[in-house]
Amino acid sequence: MGMGGAHVAVADDLMGVYWNPAGLALGAPREFAIVVSGEGADERNSIEKIKGLVDLSEAAEGTIITPEDISKAIELLEGLAEPGAGASGEANLDFMFRYQGFAFSVLGLGTASASPLIDLDILNFDPNSGEPLPTDLPKLELNGLLTRQFVATYCRMVVPDSVWVGGNVKYIRADSYYAMRLIVDTENNRLNIRELIDEATHENKRTSSAWGVDFGVMALLTQNLRFGVVGRDINSPEFKHTGPVPVQLNPQYRLGMSYQFAPSFLLAADYDLSKNNEGILGVAEREISLGGEGRLFNRALALRGGASRNIDIEKSKWQFSAGIGLNLTRVSIDVGASADAGFDQAAIAISGSVRY
Repeated sequence: MGMGGAHVAVADDLMGVYWNPAGLALGAPREFAIVVSGEGADERNSIEKIKGLVDLSEAAEGTIITPEDISKAIELLEGLAEPGAGASGEANLDFMFRYQGFAFSVLGLGTASASPLIDLDILNFDPNSGEPLPTDLPKLELNGLLTRQFVATYCRMVVPDSVWVGGNVKYIRADSYYAMRLIVDTENNRLNIRELIDEATHENKRTSSAWGVDFGVMALLTQNLRFGVVGRDINSPEFKHTGPVPVQLNPQYRLGMSYQFAPSFLLAADYDLSKNNEGILGVAEREISLGGEGRLFNRALALRGGASRNIDIEKSKWQFSAGIGLNLTRVSIDVGASADAGFDQAAIAISGSVRY
């Protein structure tokens, strides 16, 4: 995270279970790691716009709706209808262990999103007509997915000191959640978030299992230039879901390169080869990531920085990140954080590992 997600050609420790399983072949022969991370996003100030729409409805209750009220409501609805609008959050807790070319991990990942569903056809009328704004179409959709992944990893060198390959086989146990309510209800104007969450987590909870497969390659092109490519969930594991479509983890293919300018300084870049729909979030992502790392005090202290952007959405913001790592003889502790310029998106991650 500290390097903006530019890590496919960098990961040579247990983080390679996610970033590139081939990289595990380059690290310490025995290692144990714990990772905790969380992030949240409020795209297009959606939370404030939904609140404004509900407040506008309450203020107009029992009164004549003016053209100004309609114009304001249209403005809010148009903003909520922009691609990627909504709020989301993610948290994970991982335990990983490696012995030489083998690794076993237990990964816990929870994601949730609240997405407005707006039909722009309802906006095709003259605000000056005084016609009431339809209240039966704008909806808020809540999705959630909690997975427990049991991952077996194997990696090996296929060309001496230049090419390594690795792969994951994952048994994934998933709980999915879903609910949808009107943003503005004619009978009860205020959207009850607590009831929405209760409906998603109790009435509409579904549990299912699936297998997943990842594959990665790491290659040393020159003494300082490294290349990596990874494919995640290449078999498209699918889970039961109460919503309109099943939850599916679509294949994600990502390319990375890193260059070691000096023994203690490197730059890296990643690029998504595929358009990724992040499971329940439903937002198309094709990310470009740039990052750098410098090490001081005989490589005991690492300082990191980076930036990333979803290039698939025209109005997406750059996400900037920073991180710090402490690398002792047997123990490493790393902290990373990221946010965009308006702090609509923010994330933090902490990891600790022991090598022996």
